[in-house]
Amino acid sequence: KPFGVNLDLNWPQEDRLAACLDEGVTIISTFWGDPAASVARAHKAGAIVFHTVASADDARRAVDAGVDVVV
Repeated sequence: KPFGVNLDLNWPQEDRLAACLDEGVTIISTFWGDPAASVARAHKAGAIVFHTVASADDARRAVDAGVDVVV
């Protein structure tokens, strides 16, 4: 079944993201930061990326970064 993980981008998440993707997590949710660095890596592993935003400008940047779902 699908399983998701939420990552706070205020801190480095490269190792946690790698561990999640290695374990087959298919939904990556991020917040508080720029998701751009995580999106391509997650997509390459077959995951869907959600990103929580606080403004319309943040939403536009998330869409431009390739996020699948903006909340």
